[in-house]
This record gives sequence, structure tokens and C-alpha cells, in this order.
Amino acid sequence: MSDSPFVGREDEIETLTKTISSNKSSSLVPVVGATGVGKSTLLSQFAGQCRDRGYRVLHYELNEPPSVEQFLSRLLDHWQDIHPSVVPKSSQTAGQDFMKNLGHSLSQSSGVKSSLFGGILTAFAGKNNEDKETDITSTLLEFAVETRNKSPEDQFVLVIDQFDESRIDKEVHSKIAALLREIATDAPRGVVCCVGTRERFYEFSNSNVSEIELHPFEIEDVQAYLDALDLETGAAEQVHEAALGSPYFIERIGQIAAETGSVNSVLANLSEVEKERRRMLEERFLDTLDNFSQRLLRETCFLPELRPQPVAHILGEDVTDVEETLRDLERRSILTRLGYSKGNPVYRLHGLNRDFLRERLSAENRARQHAQAAGYFAIELASTGTGNQKELLTKRGVERQREYMTAGVMFEYHLQQFPSHFDAKERVNRIFELVPDQEPSPRKAAFDYFRGLREYSIAAESLGVTPAVDAESIQAALNDDFINIENRRAGLESVARGLQADDTLNNDQTEVALLIAEGAVYLKLANDGTHSQEEILEQLNARRNRLTTEEFPDASELCRISRVVFDLFGAMISEGELDNAWATIEHEYEITQDDYEVLISAAMDTVDCLFDLSVVSEIMEKNGDNPATASSKLKDTASIEEDGIEKSLQKNFSSPLFSAYRALQVPTTEELQELSKRWSELEARFDKGELQFLAALCRDIQQTILNSIPENATKPEVGIILMNSIDFEALETPDHEPVATIIKVLGAFKGISAHDPKRGEK
Repeated sequence: MSDSPFVGREDEIETLTKTISSNKSSSLVPVVGATGVGKSTLLSQFAGQCRDRGYRVLHYELNEPPSVEQFLSRLLDHWQDIHPSVVPKSSQTAGQDFMKNLGHSLSQSSGVKSSLFGGILTAFAGKNNEDKETDITSTLLEFAVETRNKSPEDQFVLVIDQFDESRIDKEVHSKIAALLREIATDAPRGVVCCVGTRERFYEFSNSNVSEIELHPFEIEDVQAYLDALDLETGAAEQVHEAALGSPYFIERIGQIAAETGSVNSVLANLSEVEKERRRMLEERFLDTLDNFSQRLLRETCFLPELRPQPVAHILGEDVTDVEETLRDLERRSILTRLGYSKGNPVYRLHGLNRDFLRERLSAENRARQHAQAAGYFAIELASTGTGNQKELLTKRGVERQREYMTAGVMFEYHLQQFPSHFDAKERVNRIFELVPDQEPSPRKAAFDYFRGLREYSIAAESLGVTPAVDAESIQAALNDDFINIENRRAGLESVARGLQADDTLNNDQTEVALLIAEGAVYLKLANDGTHSQEEILEQLNARRNRLTTEEFPDASELCRISRVVFDLFGAMISEGELDNAWATIEHEYEITQDDYEVLISAAMDTVDCLFDLSVVSEIMEKNGDNPATASSKLKDTASIEEDGIEKSLQKNFSSPLFSAYRALQVPTTEELQELSKRWSELEARFDKGELQFLAALCRDIQQTILNSIPENATKPEVGIILMNSIDFEALETPDHEPVATIIKVLGAFKGISAHDPKRGEK
């Protein structure tokens, strides 16, 4: 296919040219990539451009040398053919000289086998004159320098292609690799070695090395290629899909289409290309891997990215063995490293190999493996979704939030990958059959993610998945035990046992708490639209009417709060005014709507003093009036393919608290004094009216927020102060009704997971 047009690698050609011509040029430039990705085409094109520039070039393609000596002898023969003035000797003499030098080098080795082998080679080559002999690297570099000096531009480029471990004996490959590394270390200015390889044979941190990794073609590259062949470009997407982005198979399709004059006719009958692709992948890909590597790739080929921990979880293997295998697969250019997550590398399997493996995976195995992967990420949601809220403004807090969002995205991705006939409940059940019981609960963590933060993340569509079940159905399946109104009593039995554990609540308080829980269930049903509004309001009123001291004499304070709560539920369902709720609040607690307005006004002025609300408005406008800063779509649709999930989220998602920090502003001393005076006046007003918990609220705001900010504080200091100043146990408000009752009930609900006497489990 030497006549094929050269497209899609212009950036790589430019990078190669700059690498060689710059003052700080690297002496070794590996061009790395999977089979068929276009390494040879790129190197051939580059070698031609170097000749056009006046550089001296030696382009040598390995032909499976059986030994290092054979490699050197053939290389020298080729060198003599291309640059006879540099290597004037006969190939036989030159080959003997090289074997002698090789023998001398090996005889200096500490290894017995190498020393013996080196001695034999040296003796075979003739008299050993150690005073005049030089090592192989120096000899090759002498030829390279002499070749460079004959270039008008003082540049010599040695191109060695097809340096693949699968083509060469492993020991021979290792010795040639060592030789190339030595050349990279010792090469003078103007001498560069470019190597086409599937395996990395160097430390990438080496300053003498500039790696170029080739990736599959994009659709735009296919369009350019078809256009260069005068073929219809409208079929570019189909060609790209048929070839899975492989430049080699795109060229094969283009070559056949150029002969027939039609791309569509080739696409209609791809048997020849399919057969060739299967043969290439079987012979050059799978057959070169050990059993564990093959198993790892087979059982993880459904993952959009490979991380050591989830891969070890899926395989049931030691994570250290998995890490080592992943590194080896990357070295062999089967995997591409996307970056790092929590210090561990993240990889991606090349599309051609990935799809080849997926074809061999049964539907049942695929479902099982997706269930295992989703289970792992549910556990990740549970572990990263917990923690001290005060950390959220710190660097670690933001990182944890991104890890949490990443786990949520991956959980949904794998859940959506089940066979399409599985409904949401079947998918969820398959996943959590494989997840051990633990605290915090992975199932609850997944539910909380879908309920609270999924809309701020990225949808499964961004990973190339058409959702088979919607997010609401997933949420309902995750929370199935709590939304079935017919079984609500059975579903709340363990709640009741938990509430009564260790005398946390008495019997009356427990019954009232269960009534509120039932009211919340009806509120959920109203939002789902599964029951009529009249039916739900009737059920709510029936429960509200029971909230009397006569029926629950040992829960009088809780009944007061509950009556307010049920009136608020009713207003929310009917979307009506809050008049009934305000009447109940004033009757139960003597708080008027005017008291509320005064408090809200003072609170808003306090927020306005501490935050630039115009910045908040800007953020909301940018995100469609959504207060979170994350977009439901990635800004760059290709970023997941290029960067992986977590790095894409870093580009497209910031913690809402991080956005609050952007809007944070440092108040002046005068502003703080004015606000403190205003809250003091409100405190006196509520004290006089015997509304003790509102007076305590005013004192808490002054002490925990206003008084905590010192003069001349910087913006970061104010942010940390606000995050860390609120010590719940030090607040006065919880010491007063109705807050004290609320706290008691919330504390009691912890008994659900803490203790269940009926089951006798912690």
C-alpha cells in the first residue's frame, strides 16, 4: 500500500521534525502503537521528508534476526548499500569485525554463559587485539557521526522499524534493546535513532527519549483519506466503524474501494477484511500473550478503562499481580495509559483489540462481569461518599468528591450495559447479589447518588451507551423497599425496632415517627404520579388527625412538630399556599410569618455580605439555573476517550462548595459590626417574646459566623473559618424545643443500622 495517500499523522510528523531539529533534540524517538496503527507508514513518510531536507537517513526494517550478530551484520550490509563511502569494507569483513567486537563486549560480562559465548565469538573472529578494539556502541556511533558529517544539515537519522518482541527471540530482543538504549545515552548532537515498536524497551523518564504513541484514526482522518482517493466521503463514519479506527484496515477498505470505484460496495461485503483482521489479531495479538494476560483482557474488555483495584476485584486475583500484568500490557502497546487515579495508573484497551475480545464474550458472561464491576463501584460510592463535611473545601475534599462522582458514573455505565430485556429491578438485584453486606451500605450509597448528585454528573450517554432504563427507574429499584405503600408496615418494622432500641424513643414517640415516615412515602408517591392527589391528601389527613396528646400522651412535643410537617406535606402536594401551615406554626409555637420574614431578611443580608451574589448568578446562568457547577454533558466529547473518566470529570466538574469559594468575599470590620448589631436586636426581640430557640439561633449565628472572622482575614482564611467554625455540639439552638425533639428523632433513626434486636445483628 505504498501508493496510499498519507493523511491523519500531520501532527506526529511535525512532532518528529521538531524533536530532531531542536537544540535539545532527543537521541532516541520510539514510535509506539498497536499492530496496524500506522507506525511503519509514519516512519517511511518521515524518512522521505528527512531526505528532502538534506539529512542523511538509514531506514532499516528488522527481518526476524535469529541473533544479535545477524542483526548487526544485516544492518551493516544495509548501511554499506545506502552510504558506501562511510562503510567501504565488504560485508563479510565488516560482519567479522562486528562479531569480534560483540564477542569482546560479551566476554567482559559477569555472566558465565555470556562470557563463554563471547570468548567463542572472539576466537572465531580472529586475533583479539584488545588495545585497538572498541565496544559495539562506540563503533556504531563512529559510523553514525561519519554519516552525519556527510549531511549538508549535519543530521543523521537512523530508522529501525518492526522492532517487536513477538518477531524476535526474547533474549535477542533484550540485547538489541540494550544496545539501542546505549546509543541513546551516548549519541552526539545530530544523531537520532527512531524506532517503530509495539513494546516499550526504555524508561520514559529518560531525558534522551521522546516517545510518540500512535492512536487509531478519527472520523475526520477517514474523510481526508477517502477524499484523497477521490472516493465518497459520506461513508467515512461507516468505514471508521468497520475498521474500528485502524489505519491499516481503513487503507485496506480504501484500496479495495479504489479498485471497484465504490466504498459502499466494499462495506456491503467485508468478508475479506474481516478474515484478515481476525487472522492478524489472533496471530499477532492473542497468541503472544500468556494465559493470565489473556484471561485479564477477556474478562475486562467491557470496561471503558482499566484500573488495578476493580480489575483485581473482578478477577478475584491479587492486585499486585494485576498491576504487574497491566504494566506489561502497556509496555507491549496493547494498553494505553490514560493517567493516574489516587496514585494508580489508569489504562485503556485499544479499540481493535477490545472489540475483537468482546465478540468472544457470551451475553451471560458479559452481564455477570458488568454486575461485578457495578458492584465494585457501588462499594466505591459508599467509601468515597462518607467523610467529614469540613474537609470539602480542602484539596482532599474536592478530590474525594470527584472520586465519588467517578464511581457514580461508572456504576451507571455498567448497570446500563446489561442485556436490554433486563428491567431496572433485575439489573439492581443482579448487582447487589454480588456485593457483601457492609457499612456504609453500597446500595444506599448508590441510591443517594441517583437521588442527589447524578444530575450534576455526566450521563451514561457520554460513554457511548444508550440508556435502556432511566435514572428514575434505577433510583426506584435501589429504594424498592421504601416506596411500596402496600407493604409499608412490613418495610418499617425494622425501623420501629431500631427506634425503640436502647430506649432511644418511647412507644408513643416511635409510633409518631412512623406516621411521619408514612407521610413521606405518600409524598414520594405524589411526585411519582402513581396515586391521585385526593387519595394521598385523604391518607395524610387521616394520619394528621391522629397526632393528638390524647392518643400519644408520651409524645406531646413530637405531635406538635408532626402537625406542622403534615400541613407542609399537604401544601407541597396540592401546590397551594402555606396559610394552613403558618396557622399551625403560629398556634403551636407562636411564631408569625412576620418573624420568619425578618429572620430571612437578616440571613440574606449576611449571605450577601460574605458572598458576591453576582458570581453565584453567573454560575447559575452558565449552568441553566442549576446551582451546581457541573454540566450534564462533557464540554469535550472526546475527553473520556483521551483522558479517562476521572480526568474528564476534573475538567468538567467542580464541587459546589468550590464554586461557593469562588463567590466568597471578605467582609469589612464595619460590615461585621453592623450585622452583629442587627442579630443582637433580633435576639432581644425573640427573648422578649419568649421564643427561646429563635433567640438561641440569633446567638449561634453571631458566635459561630460573625464573631469567628478576625480583622484583616484573607479569602482562604474566611473560607476555612466558615467551614470549620460550626461545632454542632456547641450550638445553643439544639437545647430548645422544637429543635431538641428533632435531634432526638434523628438520633433514634441511627438505630435502624446500629441495632436490630429481632435479627440480633449489629
